[in-house]
Amino acid sequence: MTPVELSRTVLHAVRRAVDAGELSVAVPARAVVSPPGPGGAGDYATNIALQLARPAGQPALRVAEVLRTHLARSEGVTCVEITGPGFLNISLDRHAAGTALVRRILAEGMRYGHGDSLAGQVYEVRVPFEVRAEVLADALARIVASQGGRVAVHHLAGAQHFDARPLDHLDAQPLDAQPLDAQHLAVQPSPGASEPPFDDSEPRPGVSEPAFAVSEPAFAVSEPAFAVSEPLPGAPGPLPGSSQPLPGSSHPSQSPRAASQATRTAASPATRIAVQRPHLNSRSAPTELTTPLEAAQPAGDPRPTAPPTATPTPLDLRPHPAPEDPTPLGLDAACWALLHPAPHDRPRVTADHLVQRESNPLFRVRYAHARTRALGRNAGDLGFTAEAGGMGEEGEEGGHAASLSLLPLLADYPRVLATVAALPRAEGVAAPSRLARYLVVLADATLALLPVVLPLGEEKPSAAHRARLALAEAAGTVLAGGLSLLGIDAPDHL
Repeated sequence: MTPVELSRTVLHAVRRAVDAGELSVAVPARAVVSPPGPGGAGDYATNIALQLARPAGQPALRVAEVLRTHLARSEGVTCVEITGPGFLNISLDRHAAGTALVRRILAEGMRYGHGDSLAGQVYEVRVPFEVRAEVLADALARIVASQGGRVAVHHLAGAQHFDARPLDHLDAQPLDAQPLDAQHLAVQPSPGASEPPFDDSEPRPGVSEPAFAVSEPAFAVSEPAFAVSEPLPGAPGPLPGSSQPLPGSSHPSQSPRAASQATRTAASPATRIAVQRPHLNSRSAPTELTTPLEAAQPAGDPRPTAPPTATPTPLDLRPHPAPEDPTPLGLDAACWALLHPAPHDRPRVTADHLVQRESNPLFRVRYAHARTRALGRNAGDLGFTAEAGGMGEEGEEGGHAASLSLLPLLADYPRVLATVAALPRAEGVAAPSRLARYLVVLADATLALLPVVLPLGEEKPSAAHRARLALAEAAGTVLAGGLSLLGIDAPDHL
């Protein structure tokens, strides 16, 4: 049982007490659960009884006694103790909680950890034409979309724009664009920009010529990139025929509505934003993370453009720039090299990210995922499949301890993704780096479990083996989902 699920369990206990007439209070919107403090007991503690004591007109200890009765009957709860002035200390059935968690991960697949906590939120991110800023903005857009939000990215050196929609809408977009490959990591500015941020014309020591061609821009715009429905800060002057000033413009005779209509008239109906990102599950199915609302409407179309659901919060995304061109590393290693360090840290763009050794964090993460998939194939050869359940007895060597260390990490994955809600603060910007470091810790814990998953020698497959296989497959699912949010492939064979 995760802390979020336990919080719902506490609220359900309050609801049952109210329905039974034991408490006369309004059920609160949330109940805070946290690890017990000094003098506490169990796995989690909550102060819900102290919170409801005054509205109920009863002492906190009396409210705690009422709630303890209902909480003790909840599934997955083994013991409820009252400490101090009325804290409820809850002990969980770890086997039942672990089984429920594994079943949930296997049922939800790579969408485990996704939610709607940012539904309706729009974050405006302004980035320079610099490769690390581009990759970081892309990862932020993916993580925000996994929580139901949306990121609108504007380039500081021009008016180009792309809009990252929630993940549910990605598959509905046309698949007529080319997938993002290594050459698109090198960013070229639009015609209005002063100069590109990277120059591969000068040879580097030990490199006779670039490993990847970087002649095309990261955001390929074959025609006018798009039509701007609302002016951006520092945008060009007003269009002819307007009557009210455009924000940020010195011409008082233009209105934003007239400027938008004039832009729609000038844009071709076929014009679209060609911002390419790799598909979440397969590079063979690229999608466009944008909805070309303005560019797709013909001139004079009376349908209004849908406004954003929330006012964007501007954020200037300026991470420490990459010290050199990362394209020779390839797409996956380049993304990892730029996202694994914190945004304010200098990234290492070296061939160390390509070596298949334990010292390479990216290799450990992808290797752990590939090994979980290989275990499923090997178990099939032995005639058994995964089934969530008990992981083995506490005294059993290796298996029980490895399972106990892995389960809390899997339960923590939704919280890691939810930290992006701190945008536009620095802790929100660091969400991709935090996710990358979490995947390394999860991979190390997964690798410790793998040796005890399959039966050894003449040993027959047991329920514990099936449960450990289910746990390993759940860990592999989370590893693949986290890598996909970073724009990195998770191969089944490595």
